[in-house]
Amino acid sequence: MNLRLDRDTLLTIGFHLLMLLGVWFYGWSAYSLLILYWLETLVIGVWTVILVAVMPTRPIRIFSGPTSQAKTGIGMALFVLAHAGIFMFVHLFMLQGILDMDVPSGAMFDVTGIITLIFDGRLWLPLAGLFVIRALMTYETLRSGEGADRPLIGFYFRIVVMQFAILGGGFMSFFIGPLAALIVLIIVRVGFELAIPSIEDYVEAHIDEWYAKAANKGPGQG
Repeated sequence: MNLRLDRDTLLTIGFHLLMLLGVWFYGWSAYSLLILYWLETLVIGVWTVILVAVMPTRPIRIFSGPTSQAKTGIGMALFVLAHAGIFMFVHLFMLQGILDMDVPSGAMFDVTGIITLIFDGRLWLPLAGLFVIRALMTYETLRSGEGADRPLIGFYFRIVVMQFAILGGGFMSFFIGPLAALIVLIIVRVGFELAIPSIEDYVEAHIDEWYAKAANKGPGQG
C-alpha cells in the first residue's frame, strides 16, 4: 500500500495543522481537541450522507453482494445515517465519560456543554473551515461523476480512527500530560489523513479483485 497525496488530503491536513494555532492561542485542551475530532467526523458524515442522497443512481460496491446491489439515493443515505450514527453516538458516550461531562437529568448528551465549548472555545472557527472544505469536495465529486465508494470508505475509516483517538487521547493525557498529548494527537491524526487515500485505494483494489473472482466463477459455481 503506497502513500499517496491528493488535493483533498492536503486541505484536510491543513485543517489539522491549524489546530496547533488553537492550542497556542486559544488554550485548547486535549479534551477540547477530542470533541473537535468528534465534530469533524460529524461534519464529514453530514456531507457524505448528502452526497449519497443527491448523487445520480449509481452502485455502491462496498454495500453490495453477489445477489443484491446497493445504490445511491435517499434510502441508502438514510441507511448510512442510521448505521454510522450508532457509532457516532457510542463515541460521544465514551467522550462524556472521559471528559466527565455533567449530562442533564433525562438527557442523552450534554448538548449545552458541547455548544458552549464550540463557541466559547472558538472551536467553530476550524469547524466552519472544514464545513466549507467538505462542501467543495462533495461538489467536486458530484461534478466529476465519481462514485460514492471512496467517500464512504474514507468516512468509515475516520469513525474507526475516532475510536482510537478517544481512547488514546484519554490515556496520553494521563501519562504524558495535556500539552504533549495534544501534539501527539495532532501528529497521529495528520498521519491518518495521509493514509486515507491509500486506504481507499487498497479497499477499492480488493473490491475489484472480489468482483473479478465472482465474475469468473459465474452463476451456480459458488
